[in-house]
Amino acid sequence: MPANPPATTVARAPIAILGVPFDNVTTADALGIIAEMVASRQPHYAAAVGVDFLVQALEDVELRRILFDAHLVLGADKQILWAARMLGNPLPECVGIHLLLPPLLALAAQNSWRIF
Repeated sequence: MPANPPATTVARAPIAILGVPFDNVTTADALGIIAEMVASRQPHYAAAVGVDFLVQALEDVELRRILFDAHLVLGADKQILWAARMLGNPLPECVGIHLLLPPLLALAAQNSWRIF
């Protein structure tokens, strides 16, 4: 029997940095949101954005659109957190793929989600 997903529906007003809306979430929040995405059985996508993607999105209209339309945009490095803090809207923590993937894979195993 699948385990229960983490808490649902996190209040996560986005924080814009150079026009890219970052979700104001912790790693635990992101796991809960991803669990909701999986449970909905609808297509979703998330992006972990570091400063390299952010700079590239300044000139790449398609990348900017992809990030704007993403269902979850995570601040993936310390430079993003620093920029958010300097702009007066701090993000709670870095949620890079290297931090998110191990607990996400554990959650997938608990819930018998297929990974591909």
